[in-house]
Amino acid sequence: MTLQWKASSDGRAGSGLAGYDIFENGSAVAFTVGTKFAVAGLPSSTAFQFAIRARDKAGNVSALSNAVSATTTGPSCASYPATPSGLQVTSVSSNSANLLWSAVTPPTGCSVTFNVYRDGTQIASGLTAATYNAGGLLPSTTYQFAVSAADAFGSSELSGFVNATTAAGGGTSGGFPGPLFAPYIDMLQYPTPSLAGIATTTGQKYFSMAFIVAGKGCQANWGGSYTMAQNFEVNDVAALRAQGGDVIVSFGGADGTELALACSTVATLQTQYQAVIDKYDLTVSISTSRDRRLAIQLLSTAATKPSPHYRRPPRAREKYWSSSTLFQCSPPA
Repeated sequence: MTLQWKASSDGRAGSGLAGYDIFENGSAVAFTVGTKFAVAGLPSSTAFQFAIRARDKAGNVSALSNAVSATTTGPSCASYPATPSGLQVTSVSSNSANLLWSAVTPPTGCSVTFNVYRDGTQIASGLTAATYNAGGLLPSTTYQFAVSAADAFGSSELSGFVNATTAAGGGTSGGFPGPLFAPYIDMLQYPTPSLAGIATTTGQKYFSMAFIVAGKGCQANWGGSYTMAQNFEVNDVAALRAQGGDVIVSFGGADGTELALACSTVATLQTQYQAVIDKYDLTVSISTSRDRRLAIQLLSTAATKPSPHYRRPPRAREKYWSSSTLFQCSPPA
């Protein structure tokens, strides 16, 4: 770290300028006769405060200069990350597969992200979590997945490959029973609720996850805090389904902006709905023809103007994507 300052003077009748004392974090650490000094031997990634004072040949000293702060840099990233291990498919649906692998310890001075490959083609990069939901898959199709780690120095070798075969159709839990109790769970509670943990403790296996609203503009977002890209609760949902349970994802709620009001076109609204469907392996079915007519009308008009036949249901009963229900809403008058 190099310090530099303007020269001082000792006046006409003085003994003459001798040099400068260098202060580091309040203590004198060096003396120099010039107006530039390189401070060596400092630890990396550490903050320091420096000041200077002038000294004449008679031993008189000036007041300390203004203090300046500086932080040393960390070591540069100079190593490839390790190859991820333990890649597995935790669940599949007819259109997606959930992947999970072991985290990689970053080399010194590095930060690590992950890349995902499907059938040899990279489909995701820059992931910070060791999990990914691969969407947009075809039913009854076998895919091959691999992952790699990356840092500023480069990328690791690909992990071992795993195969995933999508279902012929429907969800990953075999669907919902007839009448069911699916209590609302506020997913933004602290700590974040564990649906699989609740199911293990209580035997309750079906839940309504609340609430998805618009985040920054037309973007599906959990209560304004988590985007779909953050894979919020994906592993928990997979663990719940492994116990025979399932989830209903609820849009709306009392707070936030509804997606249909934030998206300016039908296409962008449908894209956000589809992002949620793909992320949580949700399937869609409509229970009655009247519901079907309302759902289609809402999807085709919500981005441009409110439907004259759509009436907001009571609080907390807005719209749902699930294995059994698309929307809950009032029938046309």
